[in-house]
Amino acid sequence: MSQEKQTLKLEPNITNKIKLNFNTPKTGSNDYGDWFLYGITHNGEEKNLFATKYLSDMLGKYGAGDVLNVTKGTNENKTVWSVIKVGEDNKTMSNGSMGGFKIDGRTRDIHKQVCLKLAVESLGVVKSDNKDSDYLKTVAYRMDKFLEVLEGKADSLVEKVKEEFAGEEIPF
Repeated sequence: MSQEKQTLKLEPNITNKIKLNFNTPKTGSNDYGDWFLYGITHNGEEKNLFATKYLSDMLGKYGAGDVLNVTKGTNENKTVWSVIKVGEDNKTMSNGSMGGFKIDGRTRDIHKQVCLKLAVESLGVVKSDNKDSDYLKTVAYRMDKFLEVLEGKADSLVEKVKEEFAGEEIPF
């Protein structure tokens, strides 16, 4: 009697390292629409993974034997996926995407808001009558640098920090 394989359920904000066991998924449709069933290995066990059409399109760029980090995320009640082949650089942006997440104008605006908040908080409490142009320039500079880090464009910044601390432990 054969044992039925477990199905991997991807939880939000948890990265799962999987290996694709086949080049293509089994497919079909039911009352809920099209389905895509992948044979994978996860934590050393063969399992099944049901994928949405969008996730299947992302997984379809890879083949049998490829090891991937798959992360399910949410953005305003919508599911977003990150699929990164283990060993590939996930910091580079190409064709408007970062680590599998599409960077559109709206997402970029959200990133800027988050980075603005971080920049202001990093300066501490400042009385409103002391916010001169130097303060605003500093906030803008810090916001831009946080944005570079967030969107994976900060390789030169990381190298500068490494040089600055030259073998010492970086304090963050």
